[in-house]
Amino acid sequence: MESAKDTLKRAQENYTDTIRQDINSIKDADDSLENIRADELTADVDLEKSIREKKEQIAAATVVAPFSGTVTLINYSVGDSYKGDTIIKLEDASSFIIETSVDEYDISRMEVGQRVIFKTNATGTEELSGVVSQVAPRATAAASTGQGSSGSSQSSSYKIVIDVTSTDEKLRMDMTAKINIVVEEALGVFAVPTDAIYMDEMGRNYIRVEDNSLPAGAADVLDGDAGNILPTLQIENQEEVAEKIIYVETGMESNYYTEVKSSELKEGMIVI
Repeated sequence: MESAKDTLKRAQENYTDTIRQDINSIKDADDSLENIRADELTADVDLEKSIREKKEQIAAATVVAPFSGTVTLINYSVGDSYKGDTIIKLEDASSFIIETSVDEYDISRMEVGQRVIFKTNATGTEELSGVVSQVAPRATAAASTGQGSSGSSQSSSYKIVIDVTSTDEKLRMDMTAKINIVVEEALGVFAVPTDAIYMDEMGRNYIRVEDNSLPAGAADVLDGDAGNILPTLQIENQEEVAEKIIYVETGMESNYYTEVKSSELKEGMIVI
């Protein structure tokens, strides 16, 4: 019986040791599984990071234009080594600008928003429109204006940019344009050739117009200053036509016409 008890005791101790070993083995297995899972998670994170970095590298190597347009120049082909200069030139042909220079004598009259009328060789006599969008604050070049007694003189030029507001399918990039910048304008006014404006002894401006309300010869007996009547005019058909003067105020002047103002002016008057 004592021998049997000893055998039972040893069996129980061995069983307990086995259970303890099994528990330790399970714990070790759990720890190993957690480590594997942690390693897999780290691997996934590293893989995602690597994928993200590759995508960023691909994106950085992809040239994306900031606007839609027409490719007008290609300096590189597939396989060429990049040298740091322009790869592709892309231009927006849906709208145009005009770049020009104005000398220092006229630049003070230039302002953003001024109306522009221009013509091109391609569009012929058609008048196209634009608007001044930029006026350079400083000179871009100095041009010689000729040889004087003290040597050549210099005149600075200033760059201005004009936005083209007209649409015409004949317009192309790199065309030349002849432009007129409207620095001042008057609408709905009377204008006559500058040579048709006279000045009397008192410095007053006047124009001469035909006056069919008087009979021929009547002007000869009237005082020109009191009645605004001048002597009769001999016209091409040899008929005498009375004329009168109308005192006017002058306004804007162009190369040929001058604006005139007077309450006596009427559309259709024949100016001498």
